[in-house]
Amino acid sequence: MRLIDALFCSVSEIIRPFFEQEELDRLINHHIKLMAQQNKHAEKLAQAKAQNQSGYSNDNESDDGEPRKKKRYRKNDISELTEEQFQQFADNMLFGYQKHLRNNIKKSIRNILKSRQIGATWYFAFEALENAVLTGDPQIFLSASKPQAEVFRSYIVNIAEQFFGITLTGNPIRLSNGAELRFLSTNKNTAQSYSGHLYCDEYFWVPNFKHLNEVASAMATHDKWRTTYFSTPSSKTHPAYPFWTGDEWRGNEKERKNVKFPTFKEMQDGGRDCPDGQWRYVITLEDAIKGGFNLASIDKLRNRYNKDTFNMLYMCVFVDSGASVFKYNDLEKCWVDVGLWEDHFPDEPRPFGNREVWGGYDPARSGDTSAFAILAPPSVPGERFRVLAVYLLARYGMETSSKKNPRTL
Repeated sequence: MRLIDALFCSVSEIIRPFFEQEELDRLINHHIKLMAQQNKHAEKLAQAKAQNQSGYSNDNESDDGEPRKKKRYRKNDISELTEEQFQQFADNMLFGYQKHLRNNIKKSIRNILKSRQIGATWYFAFEALENAVLTGDPQIFLSASKPQAEVFRSYIVNIAEQFFGITLTGNPIRLSNGAELRFLSTNKNTAQSYSGHLYCDEYFWVPNFKHLNEVASAMATHDKWRTTYFSTPSSKTHPAYPFWTGDEWRGNEKERKNVKFPTFKEMQDGGRDCPDGQWRYVITLEDAIKGGFNLASIDKLRNRYNKDTFNMLYMCVFVDSGASVFKYNDLEKCWVDVGLWEDHFPDEPRPFGNREVWGGYDPARSGDTSAFAILAPPSVPGERFRVLAVYLLARYGMETSSKKNPRTL
């Protein structure tokens, strides 16, 4: 196998799961719309019933018969949202593990190891919106890249509009009660100048975790602010792994060397308070399903992936990349924020203009998915290869995949 072929196979295994998140996003947004429609329908029925009982209704008059005053519009006005409305949302929309996270919101530092695609980002978007509305506290979302941070904003805007009937605008979002919701990336130098309740997502996939943790610590220095870390596992060689296991806290201090942390099973059983002041919680796909999660079939996922890949993505098992051809830390150095590219426009008919591109194919084996990638080769000496796009081909064989039109993928 040529070096470039081997490199493509390794990179495709790492980046493949991120492209599957779009499927879950569509399911969750559709779920929100259905629940919002049911809620509005119930409200209309209740209103109609009340009108029938009274025999009279005039929306232009108040309850005492006086003409209603025109309400002055305020940007991002959340003044009429109540705690009861958020509780109703939680009762009707949240799965068991999400309700458990909500019950533990007051933990100073929450550290959650989770399965992929169980709606954690979506839940924390709701949690932050609720807290911002009810308390006026600022909320900060910190991600590896700006586009990833914007996922939080998209969820918040959708929840506010589709369920509560409120249109939120701006970036950052400034609510009428003064609360601000900011969506930042770790490469933003001004990130640590803000403070508030902080959410760090997919931190096991952040290229420079040390920098992220430094920024996070600066943002949540005051006791008032909470910090929430959550991520799917990656590799045991990732810099965040000692942060999860407690080894970073132990350091070289003799009195901490033999301090025991809760076991995986204990953290899986409702979460545990740990010696370093963090509350750790493990949520596998099986745990989520037991809690009512019904947006994915575990049997289909087991069949789609080989055992090792399935365990990493959905059972919270870290990859031991010590025996791999390409070490995780080496591949991690190849990551880049694609939002910084000024010559690539994914939504255009010709995203890379008339420049040369290469195609790379990773065939399915042992139950995983096939993938086809578009690479940009160097155009001048010293320029690096870039992965412009990745298309997942489910479990198509080589012959079937060759017949697929890339524009239909």
